[in-house]
Amino acid sequence: MQAQNASKPKRDDMVVINDDHEVPSLLHPMTGKIFVTNRVGVRVMELADGQHSLDDIVEGVVGQFRGAEKGVVHDEVTAFLDESTRKGLITWLS
Repeated sequence: MQAQNASKPKRDDMVVINDDHEVPSLLHPMTGKIFVTNRVGVRVMELADGQHSLDDIVEGVVGQFRGAEKGVVHDEVTAFLDESTRKGLITWLS
């Protein structure tokens, strides 16, 4: 993972979250890139506000999506945040 658990992910202020139920996506207007995601990805990006830790985000997802297993969600959220960091959508705050 790019950052330690004590760090808090923050989405780039320019990222636009499209919460379309059919094709949720993220738009970075500075690069012109659109990233197709799902409802969980949208929720992760909403919670990546620099105030919530990785554990907070995992708890938020588990609480919202019935049947989600915490261990699986943790792994998936970590992978999503890592990829989002590589794509310039997320930075990490101490």
